[in-house]
Amino acid sequence: MMGSMNDAKQRLRQQLRAARRALSASERAAAHRQMAAHLRCLVEQLPAGAVVALYVGMGDEADPRGLLALMPAIHVAWPRVIGAELELAVCDQVDLVPGFRGIPEPPRELPSIPMSQVRLIVVPALGYDRRGHRLGQGGGHYDRLLAKLRASPHPGLAVGLAYAQQVVPEVPCEPHDQAVDLVVTEAGLVHND
Repeated sequence: MMGSMNDAKQRLRQQLRAARRALSASERAAAHRQMAAHLRCLVEQLPAGAVVALYVGMGDEADPRGLLALMPAIHVAWPRVIGAELELAVCDQVDLVPGFRGIPEPPRELPSIPMSQVRLIVVPALGYDRRGHRLGQGGGHYDRLLAKLRASPHPGLAVGLAYAQQVVPEVPCEPHDQAVDLVVTEAGLVHND
């Protein structure tokens, strides 16, 4: 059973990577502008001074950083890989340094923040379904981080970010897989069914 689940996830990962690669640079740029506008609507509903966790999109990945141009005054936390875990630290984007697999992350000397401070976290994935189930790269980093978010005293909103074609009818999921509360695409918000 476990082998067939992993096989199904691998097949879907390949399909979704190909769909993402098929987007032109101009299509991705236009999608990012729309995604940032939709994210802005969500962030504007948060209390003043709230911490929003973003990530740096790599390659052809959906990238939430367009939000910074629309809302430069928000407090942003970025993920940092420590062993098998992700933690978040607040810093300016210009202060990020190459980390795990060359992905920009906060410098190690900056303290991590408690998950209870995070009011909204934007989560990358290869794909989502309409129930908020996500298909990541397979390392489980965000599943563990979202489990910590949900266990915190005041869990923030977990928002998936993806191109519209990355929302599929069903993502195979296992008990440890963590869903997001909603997904933002260039076409709008996808709420859990």
